[in-house]
Amino acid sequence: MTHVMFVDDEFEVLEGLRRNLRAYRNEWKLSFVTSAEHALQKLQAEPADVVVTDMRMTAMQGDELIDTLLGSYPETVPIVLSGYADPEIMAKLDAIGIRLLAKPCNTETLVETIRDSLERMAEYAAAAAPARAAVFDGAADLEDYLLFLTEALIIGGQIEEPTLPAKIKSRLAEYRAATNAEAAARPKPQVGLPAGRMVEIPVRIDDVEASRMAASGWVDMIHDKYAV
Repeated sequence: MTHVMFVDDEFEVLEGLRRNLRAYRNEWKLSFVTSAEHALQKLQAEPADVVVTDMRMTAMQGDELIDTLLGSYPETVPIVLSGYADPEIMAKLDAIGIRLLAKPCNTETLVETIRDSLERMAEYAAAAAPARAAVFDGAADLEDYLLFLTEALIIGGQIEEPTLPAKIKSRLAEYRAATNAEAAARPKPQVGLPAGRMVEIPVRIDDVEASRMAASGWVDMIHDKYAV
């Protein structure tokens, strides 16, 4: 069942939402929390499909919660429901596609916004799935690619191998051993090819450069995956 979470430090606001959305309990699982910190704790145990948050709260603000959602829960759709917020912050959120609703908001508009956001996320996921499947056949394929990028970063001088966590070093050693074994098993290239014949270079220079440029964005993922 779709999980929709509401975050607001005003208990009365949450109780009003609970009453107004009672008719949708069979369609969505609804949860109501009074702080961004509590919301993040609950998300660790059970991710939400949508998080509807206020902006001005006593501790962590709504924009900080949204930043965390975008970084750690990319499949969760954030929606702002607020009576007042910094115009500059709201403009930035609007620019990246965050839906903004003003208090008071009627139930029909809120429900329509949630449904529309869920449909957009489903369409995005459906469009992205074939592309992901085409690039990586599975977790092992992705892991090998990350190790390849780690090796490229070391060779290029972007990271120093001694600074890597022990678990990454261990997996990198296994990856190198397997790669060397595969290379040793390949037939040796023919020496003295006939005139006019060219040997195809398996990796073009521009591919290597593109890989190195792309690799910089994977460093954090590598550390997160293997951090002890």
